[in-house]
Amino acid sequence: VMATHISTIPALIEALRKIVTFNAATALRYQAHGAARIFSTHPDRFADVGVKDYKDAPTMRRVRLAVSPILTEGVEDLQNGFGDWRTILETDSDAVLNVPVRTTSGEAVGQLNLMGRSGDFPPDIRDRIQGIVNQAADCFIETAGQEPVPCR
Repeated sequence: VMATHISTIPALIEALRKIVTFNAATALRYQAHGAARIFSTHPDRFADVGVKDYKDAPTMRRVRLAVSPILTEGVEDLQNGFGDWRTILETDSDAVLNVPVRTTSGEAVGQLNLMGRSGDFPPDIRDRIQGIVNQAADCFIETAGQEPVPCR
């Protein structure tokens, strides 16, 4: 029986590792003008605190509007799409899958970014990843007037 709800981001990462290989992952919770960094498998390389502004992150803006994951593959495309492309390459990754996180009502609440190798994220796997990521939507929701759920 597949779980329909994933309550922590580490549990989400574990669920994804069962279906896809990746080298690093980060998670962002959307806010009005940007996104809060809430999780990183490599906090020494990719921050897991602070806020990323939409103005400085065109890819993040695109993912927020996307219905399905956006895949960037190859060094040249990484250079064009990511300011931290060198750091991404240092994880032995030349592909990034940016996955929008949506609630059951369809609201975009955040995104999960998976770094891996070109060819690791074929279309059928991207669809499965999207389904699993949406099961963790609660981890990406900041409720008004209360501390966000600690999803670490």
